[in-house]
Parts: sequence; structure tokens; C-alpha cells
Amino acid sequence: MKTILATTLGLLMLGAPLAARDLAATLLQRADTWRGGFDSAVLHVKLTNYEKDRPAETAEFEVSAKGDNSLVKFLSVRSKGQSLLMRGDDMWFFLPAVARPVRITPIQRLMGNVSNGDLARLRYAADYDATLERVDTVDGEGRAVLDLRARRRGATYQRIRFVVREADGRPLFAEYFLASGKPVKTATFGELRTIAGRQILTRIEVLDTMRPSSRTVIDLLSITPRELPDKLFNPARSGG
Repeated sequence: MKTILATTLGLLMLGAPLAARDLAATLLQRADTWRGGFDSAVLHVKLTNYEKDRPAETAEFEVSAKGDNSLVKFLSVRSKGQSLLMRGDDMWFFLPAVARPVRITPIQRLMGNVSNGDLARLRYAADYDATLERVDTVDGEGRAVLDLRARRRGATYQRIRFVVREADGRPLFAEYFLASGKPVKTATFGELRTIAGRQILTRIEVLDTMRPSSRTVIDLLSITPRELPDKLFNPARSGG
């Protein structure tokens, strides 16, 4: 499969733009599977923010994700009871002492260099249209550079330059842009583990473009495929 995909990509780059777009979409879908890709699952995630290589802040979260919906529960003691709900293109923030949820956006900062949507929105293929920008060869390995453009309001970023392995779509690097076109952060994907029978990327390092001394590490501690009830993502009851 890897050889066929790489060979097909090389041929398409010679002169079939429509087919190349289809292949870009296929690579993006495959990239999502390296980040989990389960239809319904619960993830345990840890964020660690570093300033000048010294840990400055850490927090843990439980992410329940099903299709376009997700519920992010804060697990750290100081933020216990807080949660984020994303339902389709809409997002809310819940506080234990506040009766009504607060409308927020995916691009707002969660912690360090990580935005709300970086945890709540796990599938790029659902939010972005992909085109193939070019293919580079690094150490004998083909790397496809995908240009991702937001196609829905709930997308965290307006544009992403996404570098994946040509052979199998494994994510390697991403550069994120604001609506103005300004680059805001970069991410490097690494550390594979076998989880629920799949090879999953379990670490993402996120750097602030304007503050290179600041970096935030996203560690996926566990992922459990599970059929989640739709009522979990009801704004009227997701604060609990």
C-alpha cells in the first residue's frame, strides 16, 4: 500500500491536478488516523508549558470525542469542574459557579501555546480542504506538503501548512496561520505507541512563532475507543 501510494503521488504531480487534490484529501484522512481517528473515544491528555526549557505550567484533561462533537473536562485540582463543549461549529465554556455557559471560539488560548480547538477538534479532514503544494525528499523519504484551507466556521485555524509522510500520511510538522495570513505557531509530531491496536502519535510539541522560547507539549496518555451517548454533548447538561 505504501509503495502504491508513493508511486501514484509521483505520477499525479506530473499533470493531473484534480486527481492530485483527491490524493491530498486521502493523505489528510490518513493523517487523522495517526492522531487517533476513532469514531467515538475518550482521551486522557497532559499539557506541559515550558518557558526557556523550564516547566512553567502543567494540566491534564479528559477529551470525549464523537464525530463533530467533543467535551473537554479539566482534571487539574485548580480547574476541577470546568469544561469545554464543542458541538458542530459552536463552542462553550462551563464554570462550576456560573449557571449559563459562555460562548467561546476554538482559536482562544487554552494553556501555553495550545488553543481550545487543538484539543476539542481532532480531525483536520472534517474542517479543511487540502491541496498538494509540493513533495520534498528528506533523507530519502518523500514528504508531502499539504495546504489546508478552512471550509467551516468551527475550524480552529484559517490555514495550515501540513507536512506528512508521502508513503502513509503520517504527520510530521505543521504551521498554523491566522485569518490575516500571519503565522502564529508551529507543531512537530512524534512518539509512536500502539494503542487499541493502532500506531498512534502520542506527543505534539507546539512552538509560538513570535516567542521561540515558549513551547507547549501535548502528551496523549491514553485513548479508549468507546460508544459515547449523544446526550453527553448537550449544552444543557455538559457542565457536569
